[in-house]
Amino acid sequence: MEKFLKCKLKMGGAKDSLKAFLFTVIALIAGSMLFVSCAGGAGGGSSESTATSLCVRMPTTRATYAVSDVVIFTVSISSSSYSSTKSCGQGESLTFANIPVGHYSVTAYGKTASGNIAAKGTTSVDVEANITKQVSIKLSRLDFYTVTFKTDAGSTTPYTTQKVTAGYTATKPADPSSATLPAPFSFWATSATATTAFSFATPITSDITLYAVCGATTAATSFSGTVEQFLATEFANTSSDTSPYPITITGVTNDNLDDIIDHLREFSTSDGTKRLWCELTLSGADLTEIYGNAFGGTVCIKYITKLRLPDSVTKINGSAFAGCENLCDLELPASVEEIGGEAFYSLGSASGVGVAITLPASVKKIYSDTFSSSNLTSLTVEGENSWNATGSAPAAGITIDVSCITSTFSPVTTYSRD
Repeated sequence: MEKFLKCKLKMGGAKDSLKAFLFTVIALIAGSMLFVSCAGGAGGGSSESTATSLCVRMPTTRATYAVSDVVIFTVSISSSSYSSTKSCGQGESLTFANIPVGHYSVTAYGKTASGNIAAKGTTSVDVEANITKQVSIKLSRLDFYTVTFKTDAGSTTPYTTQKVTAGYTATKPADPSSATLPAPFSFWATSATATTAFSFATPITSDITLYAVCGATTAATSFSGTVEQFLATEFANTSSDTSPYPITITGVTNDNLDDIIDHLREFSTSDGTKRLWCELTLSGADLTEIYGNAFGGTVCIKYITKLRLPDSVTKINGSAFAGCENLCDLELPASVEEIGGEAFYSLGSASGVGVAITLPASVKKIYSDTFSSSNLTSLTVEGENSWNATGSAPAAGITIDVSCITSTFSPVTTYSRD
């Protein structure tokens, strides 16, 4: 390149010198671009590329860590349209290859061998086409606090303890055995005589001791709020079939429905020692399906007396509410298209109240034994759907075979169509 430029300068006068000068500038710019592209690693290449790489380097010193035995780092990058997570060791680098060009948030967590978060660092970076970016994450110190759970306020031996990173939340432990307590366990609280349960959605900012409150009746007797708030709520053991708690949960999705059901089961044990009688209303545009055995099955939630589902639900799978024997007030949303076998097995069978069911016109498919052994007294089929008690083909719509509503406790006395 140098010899070539010297030749060009010797070949002409001022005009040629100007051309050579411009050529030199262009060459220097091109060389600089090539250096930037190559310096970061695998990111240079064709100008037609629409994606590049991001290299994240972790620190080599542990001086800034809260815990001295960090063994692995987990790094997450995310944008509005892309996210990825990888892990590496101390002093190592991670490369996220072929990621879309854009603005990214980069978060790194240092973890110990036991999995506790030891340190955290977050930065942001603009990733441009054809140029590999390399960033170093500096991890700052995060303090740990101890959450101590006690079943006896005077005891020096805790029920259990948890190490919680500052600003994070504690995990509710398993309920202590009633055999070790002076009265049935009610909830965890900040004192042994508290009347309000501790919310496990509360960030931990210092060492704290929580006490088992037994025999209390002043925890929540109703609920209306988000899924997160519901999961942090303790319920009093005072509900009954004549005074069920109204529970309305918003923001329910297919993914968090299982968490809701698990929390309900905490207060509705299979042996009947806890009975959360409730009128349950679920709300959320992203709840489209009730999975099989959700509320039913081996550990069924027997004490729901009233159920309302959002209009987003299109499918109720087999045995979804099987065994919900006190459910006698059920309103199916107009969005339901499919109902699985034994979905409402033994509906209302323990309530002594006849159950009237309306199948909305949206239903396209219903399996056998859907309402078998239920205390079903009437069935209304809306729209163009048809009731078929004899097995003959319907004129239009779906066929609902008589086996789907076999009633053990009382006969179906009304079949009708809107």
